[in-house]
This record gives sequence, structure tokens and C-alpha cells, in this order.
Amino acid sequence: MNARILFAALWLSGLASYAQSADEKAVKAVIAGESAAFYQRSADKVLSYWAKVPYATHSYTEKGSGYLRGYDAISKTIKKYIREHPDLGKGGHKSHDFMIHVNGNSALATFVTDATDGTRKSQSYDARYLEKINGVWQLVSVYGTPAS
Repeated sequence: MNARILFAALWLSGLASYAQSADEKAVKAVIAGESAAFYQRSADKVLSYWAKVPYATHSYTEKGSGYLRGYDAISKTIKKYIREHPDLGKGGHKSHDFMIHVNGNSALATFVTDATDGTRKSQSYDARYLEKINGVWQLVSVYGTPAS
């Protein structure tokens, strides 16, 4: 076998092993959709990405944030936060360095988010746990902490 053909075959097989699965792409789309809805200040759209389960959790370690347990508490707090902070959506964000692990109907994603409010830049380390419920990936747990 020609060395070039062998190299090309090995290179292409390596690419295939790093390709994202359909589930990984769907998980990433949920994360991106929920974040975009938050910056659009649409509480109902944010919550549409969440599983309506009593074991859902939402935790940010940034000052003024906290730990929420249960979909009802998350829903109430997100609606209140967006209503009380209508101008926060004027900044932007970019998530990168994703690591996604899918295990059946559950998935764990970790990533880094760079954000700006127009004047202040910040970075956070984020993790999301999702479950596939009735064929749809939904957020069950959100965790974030400011990068130091």
C-alpha cells in the first residue's frame, strides 16, 4: 500500500473517532439555546430547556447567586431575576473548550464561558448535567463558578 494512501486512511479514521455524535451535538444545542434565551431575557424560553423535575439544581458561586433545588424554585428565581435585571442581556458570551460525555439517557458537559456586559469581562467554569426525557435532551443541573 502506498504510504500516502496509508497516511490518509489513518488520518481519516482519526477524524472519525473525534467526530461529535448526534447526542453530543444536541446537548451542545441545548446549552447554547438556554444561554441565548437568558441573554435575550426570555424566562419562558430559558425554562423550556429545563426538565420539570424535583431533583433539578442550579448553582452559581458568584456573589449574589446561590443554590436552588427543584424545578419550581429554579423557575421562580429565573423569572424574578430576569424581571429585576432587564439590562443584563446587553452583553455577550462565548462558550468553548467543551468536554461532553453521553451515557445512555444522561450527559455531562463541562466548558468555559467568556462573558461581557459591555464594560466588564469575566470568565466562568461551567458544568451541565442533562437527561434525555421522551427523546429530548433537557437540563437537570447547572453549575458555574467564576474563573480565578
